[in-house]
Amino acid sequence: MEIQRDRLFFKPQEKDGAMIAGETKCLVLGEMDAACQLGLSVNTLRKWRCTGHGPVYLKLGKAVKYRLTDLQAFIEKSLISR
Repeated sequence: MEIQRDRLFFKPQEKDGAMIAGETKCLVLGEMDAACQLGLSVNTLRKWRCTGHGPVYLKLGKAVKYRLTDLQAFIEKSLISR
């Protein structure tokens, strides 16, 4: 495992500067990056965690992290079609 700024990458191999596990990127984001990806505030994510809403998250010690794949799944699940 390699730590770069507020991102964690699980590193079986490296390609073009991005860490990948086989065909799947295993990018883990901190609160600020996750909020940015969703277009929300960090406070909104914090409230959602307390109320049991929002995307799946990880607790690594005291740190809260979000897998990029979980954020993408949350966005897809939130899609409303008419």
